Amino acid sequence: MTLYYLNFLIPIVLAISLLLSWKDVNARFMILSYAFVEVISLSTYGWAKGMQVGFYLWSMGISIVFLICVFGRRYWAFHLSSIKFFSEAYEQHRYSIQETALVLLFLLCAAVNLITFIEVYAYTEYWIDNLFIKENVRDFVQSSVNILAALICLSFVVKSSNRNVSASQIAN
Repeated sequence: MTLYYLNFLIPIVLAISLLLSWKDVNARFMILSYAFVEVISLSTYGWAKGMQVGFYLWSMGISIVFLICVFGRRYWAFHLSSIKFFSEAYEQHRYSIQETALVLLFLLCAAVNLITFIEVYAYTEYWIDNLFIKENVRDFVQSSVNILAALICLSFVVKSSNRNVSASQIAN
């Protein structure tokens, strides 16, 4: 399975996760934020793939956009709090262990893509003779991160569903 087809794993998991966690505003906001990044990623992938060296900067940029979305959720929810959904999201905002895991994964992606960019640039300038990281590390890391991110999203939904069930049992 190529990396491109593996990229569709996340949108499918996000759609399922969104349906399963609809009652939890915090989970819904997180999943929608992640989905926003995936829409940007998939809609610009073809353009980015055409760049020999710049593709790795684009890939690093997608990871950074995800990090901005995760860390900026509360800020944007506050500024859009005139809308009921964002008001609830601001009030119920909390970070989870799964979000921390996603942040660490995307930091790893950004670092690997930066290193790969430097390596590919050095190769195109004939400063080095081989592309070890690009050929042996980068695609494996990206594929692994996609699979782990999908599992983490599902874990996030299960945990948020369990929290909602526990809260409703306590209320009764």
